[in-house]
Amino acid sequence: MPNETTSLNFVGDVAIFKQFEKNAMDALQEVELPAADFNVANFEFPLSDSRDKYFYDVSDEYSVTYDYAKQIKLNKFNLYGLANNHIYDYGLGGIEDTCNLLAARDISYFGLSANDEYNVKKQEIKGVTFAFVAAVKEGRWNCDGLGPNIIDPEQLARTVANLTDSVDHVIIYLHWGSELIDSPIPTDVNVARALIDAGASCVIGHHPHVSQGIEEYNGGLIAYSLGSFIYLSEFEKGNVDKATIRDISICLNIEFSKNGILSYVPYKYKRSATELVPTLIGDFNQDPYFTHLNTVIGDERYYSKMLRTVLLKRELISFLVRFKESPLSALGHYLKYIKLEHFKKILGVSK
Repeated sequence: MPNETTSLNFVGDVAIFKQFEKNAMDALQEVELPAADFNVANFEFPLSDSRDKYFYDVSDEYSVTYDYAKQIKLNKFNLYGLANNHIYDYGLGGIEDTCNLLAARDISYFGLSANDEYNVKKQEIKGVTFAFVAAVKEGRWNCDGLGPNIIDPEQLARTVANLTDSVDHVIIYLHWGSELIDSPIPTDVNVARALIDAGASCVIGHHPHVSQGIEEYNGGLIAYSLGSFIYLSEFEKGNVDKATIRDISICLNIEFSKNGILSYVPYKYKRSATELVPTLIGDFNQDPYFTHLNTVIGDERYYSKMLRTVLLKRELISFLVRFKESPLSALGHYLKYIKLEHFKKILGVSK
């Protein structure tokens, strides 16, 4: 019997902004992916069928009409992760609307549970079997009943260990990290490596809106952040940042056999100031910036410096925008969800 092999594409955030609908444009139709047998993405914004906002500060730019959503090429990707910090923007109803629309198009999704157990999506692709598990860091999107799976490193490691005998590869797909920081949180490096040690073939991250490094570790592959693949940062609530690294993302193409990872290519994508969809540039391995990203993996001093110079500014501007719109709600939100440890990390007091 010939050795079965298959290739998968992984990207980070796919966010269908209102601006795409205003422009009568289907970004999913227009973006080009490298050749692969299966494509995986994080679906950043829920598709609400006229639901009320669950959080006071959900931006209208983050939601398209349900009729428009029915027309776009959602099946550009075979599998969407739904464990992210926006999936509960329109409450349980918004989650149900999103799931119903994807299911109607015969598109799979993962990362949601109605209990504390991780949702596991098993899939055979050209004779190679996979188990996909998605989770998001803890936050206000935690909820009772159906909601996104939450990152618990020890429980994730147990889940991985329990899956290794039933599939060829376990893929952990995590919405984590610090926004706009092109280096992973040092403790997340330890978590990712522990998941590989537990038996995962890949740990693949997204959420920071910028790309981070990729490393081979103990026979597995860790991509700390693939960046935002389809995303319009200029329409992001409270964003005044013009950093060009926000327009760079990665499509990670991995070739698997039943026994391991045969090869991988991190394809670099870039969005210009005049375009709404990213363009394939080439192999990111050839880019000096990619070398930098790999060099700063686990560098605590670099990470702390970037927190102070980048994230502090972002948090202050974000608060001011929300406070101007709704002072009492903004204060209530920050008092409820922002913890002392958060500011200690920004100031470099805590790692």
